Amino acid sequence: MGQFETLTKELYEPDINPILARRHLQQAKESVGSTYHAAQVFGNPYPRPPTRTFWDTSLKGTNTIAWYLDPQEVKQEYPMEGLAIEREIGSEPIVAYNPRLLRSRNKNFIKAVDAHEKAHGGQQGKMKLKKIGAVTRYGPVPLGEMLIEGGVEWALDRYSEKSGVMPPSRYMDQMNGGLSLYGIYREFAHELEGRQNGILRQVYRAAARAGPRDVVRLLETVPGIGEMVDKYAAKIHGPEMRRN
Repeated sequence: MGQFETLTKELYEPDINPILARRHLQQAKESVGSTYHAAQVFGNPYPRPPTRTFWDTSLKGTNTIAWYLDPQEVKQEYPMEGLAIEREIGSEPIVAYNPRLLRSRNKNFIKAVDAHEKAHGGQQGKMKLKKIGAVTRYGPVPLGEMLIEGGVEWALDRYSEKSGVMPPSRYMDQMNGGLSLYGIYREFAHELEGRQNGILRQVYRAAARAGPRDVVRLLETVPGIGEMVDKYAAKIHGPEMRRN
């Protein structure tokens, strides 16, 4: 399975209050508004909201709070791996949560995590975007991941105006007392859109219809993109790397 072996996880009931666990999954199943909001913002005519939600106990002890996976999207880019995933979890998108999510006392944060994962169903070209990285004077950065995760956070900032649900990075920033990693990605997406309105929509479409090279060529049209990527690389790598 190579790079996808960690995506086909065994999904179990969590070792937390079963009533709360079932209630969360039921509520999560019914709330897919962020998928359609993201699809509208990004001009995606084929949104893929998750049809099932699970608890993933293999995430315990990790920093991963949840994940979204669409077997069809994987299959388009990696046919053999996608078929293997499809055999294990079915053909429709799913979302899985770390059981420790329910231990959060902030119910709005739980809703924010749920909205973030489902907003991924409104993006296109994620498998291709994941291949894009950038080498900067501060070190390498996962440019594709910044576009995927930062784009979702940017979309949720807009979604919060009508839903009241902030992106989870806003809560993480508060807990950290400064920008979290996803907070940096969010600010990157905001600045990117500020420099060239509509660029995120164009990026996802280019990734879905063509590939990483077209995305890179598109990003090169953004004024000052090189300096901007360096700026966020410095934030990602921190002051120790900046002194080198």
